[in-house]
Amino acid sequence: MTTRSLEVGEEAVAPVPARRRDRYRPSAFSGLAGTIALILGLLIVIPLAELIREVFFGSSAFGQYHIAAALQNARLPRALANTAIVVGLGGTFAVVVGAVLAWLNERTDARMRRVGDALAILPLMFPIVAGTIGWIFLLAPNAGFLNVQLRKFGLGPIDIYSLVGMTFVIGVYAVPIAYLVISSALRDLDPVLEEASKMSGAGNLKTLVRVTLPAVRGAISTAAVLVLMTSIANFTVPALIGLPSGNDMLSSLIYRAAYASFPPRIGDALVVSMFMLVIVQAAVLVDIGIRRRARFATIGGQASQHTLVRLGPWRWVARTGALVYLAVVTVLPLSALVIVSLQRFWSPVVRFDLMSTANYETLLGTGNVLKKSFTASLTLAVVAATVLMLASALLEFNLRRRPGAVTRVMGGVLALPASLPHTVIGIAFLVTLGVGANRLGGTYGLIFLAYLVLLVPQASRTAGTSIAQLGKQTWEASAMSGAGPMRTWLRIVLPLILAGLISGWVLVFTGTLSEISAGVFLSQNSRNPVIGPLILDLWQNSGTYPQLAALALMVAVVQASVVLVARGLSRLALRSTRARAAAK
Repeated sequence: MTTRSLEVGEEAVAPVPARRRDRYRPSAFSGLAGTIALILGLLIVIPLAELIREVFFGSSAFGQYHIAAALQNARLPRALANTAIVVGLGGTFAVVVGAVLAWLNERTDARMRRVGDALAILPLMFPIVAGTIGWIFLLAPNAGFLNVQLRKFGLGPIDIYSLVGMTFVIGVYAVPIAYLVISSALRDLDPVLEEASKMSGAGNLKTLVRVTLPAVRGAISTAAVLVLMTSIANFTVPALIGLPSGNDMLSSLIYRAAYASFPPRIGDALVVSMFMLVIVQAAVLVDIGIRRRARFATIGGQASQHTLVRLGPWRWVARTGALVYLAVVTVLPLSALVIVSLQRFWSPVVRFDLMSTANYETLLGTGNVLKKSFTASLTLAVVAATVLMLASALLEFNLRRRPGAVTRVMGGVLALPASLPHTVIGIAFLVTLGVGANRLGGTYGLIFLAYLVLLVPQASRTAGTSIAQLGKQTWEASAMSGAGPMRTWLRIVLPLILAGLISGWVLVFTGTLSEISAGVFLSQNSRNPVIGPLILDLWQNSGTYPQLAALALMVAVVQASVVLVARGLSRLALRSTRARAAAK
């Protein structure tokens, strides 16, 4: 009796001190992870806290101002109304079109499988600044290529410099976001309820409206919020289309207050930034409530078991319509960029015999500011993407290896910038590090730090998802064999999640290469130009449209090439991982 009690006691008690010693034993890996977490946390929290402090308490650095005075800006009501119209209608367009494309490609016999996926996200492969300039070349009232052709038939012109123009362009480039979210939900939805609906006599349309859409309403809500966050923070479209026509949105109103006024009205810019912050956070809270109520309708299952909806003769109509839409929103603006980039000046009359590559030669010439900005932006994008993905992979591994309250807090801090408009983050960094005694404004260092904050949610989410798929047993087995956390991370974790890290790297790279929303506040009128702000400055002041077209097209080609190469590398890494697993 005593012996048995002693044996049980030894088995139950003896391992506990060992686990505690292992759990709290400091290591170089934990110290490195803690340092990275602290740096990223401070970069996120301090500028945001400083922004809020400046709004409510003011600062001698910007002169005395009051919220009430900022609210008296005569442009503010119009900017609020324009933002509501453009974001509301453009977001609705994006969600509807994205949902239709997702349904066609996931649930009907009009699907085109990987081709459909690639075509749907094709606009995401090209920077929005290039697409926006392309649409201006197409639909400018006097010199737009499409408007010139429409006049031949007694139609038009279609004025891109309008609320309708901004709504269309913002909506078009938000469609891939909605598509990716909704198509994933449709792919994972169990087909049982849909098949039961059809067996009860309901047709395809009734099943879609009463079963399929309610079942994925959580995903639709998430897509709508992501589109809203992207659209309300978009500065490229309001800057290139809205500013020339006087159709301000909140993001362009911030620009007017901070840079288009003398002296700069930083106080007004801060107050408008708070408007954007409140609107986005309110949308996030609404989405959380909708997804909680929608849980009962989300059903897990295997998408491969879906019975495709037969569209009959409408199959080819749907497929043709999808292809035409995708061709219009990608091929047309890119074609306009190509034509203008080969001209000596922007002319609606296309003379192929007068075209040349002179603009590209000038762009790549020694000492050209455009070449400098392109090289700097490319370098910043590569470095930021590499640093963020490695740091996120290390952080996420350490957080999952040592779960707890600190993990949850750190995860929330890293996710916070995802719900903050880039314009707000740019203003926050300007207030905190760009002026006053710090004097970092206009430096590549300040822009790089802002890029880290802007894209850390995408990097951490991608790395975290990849590590979660490994399972704890992967690194626990390595630890049991005597390997330390750093060796486990380098030799086991990184090779297995390489495919996911490459995908995350692409997201960060494309998000920083031609970023303009925050960069315009951090590099404006500096000696260290980056692509986005420089394009805006040249568009407004110089009128060198052919060179701008060449620059935008080069950015688009580089970004698309990187995306395609990265997708290939990701697939190779995935095959290598599967082969290694099969060999074991």
